[in-house]
Amino acid sequence: MIYEVGGGIFVGVILGAILVYCIKRMIYDGILVAALMVIFTYTIYLVTEFSSLKVSGITSLAVFGLYMNAFGKTWLFGETEEIVSSFWSYLVFVA
Repeated sequence: MIYEVGGGIFVGVILGAILVYCIKRMIYDGILVAALMVIFTYTIYLVTEFSSLKVSGITSLAVFGLYMNAFGKTWLFGETEEIVSSFWSYLVFVA
């Protein structure tokens, strides 16, 4: 149980840091940033739940989301922030 939760936290923080590094490199491309966020969220869940790691996918996604909210939003500027925000708003509407 502790291994699952601790591993989920570790994976969420590490992949969040990787995505923040990628966002820093492509500041003004909102569509690519939104696409990378979707790719990272699906990858995190699939890797954590269905690999031999056996860590919590839900915990890693929650930690990833918190990390992106704390550190990733600071690197979104102007039009990029609008594109990413409207993209996630649309996905929430569809869900």
